[in-house]
Amino acid sequence: MSDRFFRRLAGWSLTVVGGLSFAGVVFGDGRLALGLTAGGLWNMANLFCLGRLLTAWLGPQPSTRRVVGWLFVKFLGLYALAVWLLREPAIHPVGFGAGFTVVLGTAGVLILRRVRRLMTPLVHDR
Repeated sequence: MSDRFFRRLAGWSLTVVGGLSFAGVVFGDGRLALGLTAGGLWNMANLFCLGRLLTAWLGPQPSTRRVVGWLFVKFLGLYALAVWLLREPAIHPVGFGAGFTVVLGTAGVLILRRVRRLMTPLVHDR
């Protein structure tokens, strides 16, 4: 995952999650809004770690030490954080799942837009 893609994903995801969280606060469910924010931020951190892990493993200069480090951060650190967040009474689990899903949906839309731009010259060559 390139840094440019991650910056675009972060910008769009934070905008959408922030808007949904704001709507949650306005409509009176602060737990849901906090869950949306926590789920979105957690998934952003998860995707960031996944990108770094893949770069350390498959990049131009593979490094076993960096791969193990990112595996440790991703699987032990982030998943322990997720368990703690989901057990926290102030965070609604449905909101957490929704925030998580919004980030994945945003990534899917950005990837599809990129693929469409890459494929457009091929369609016009026929």
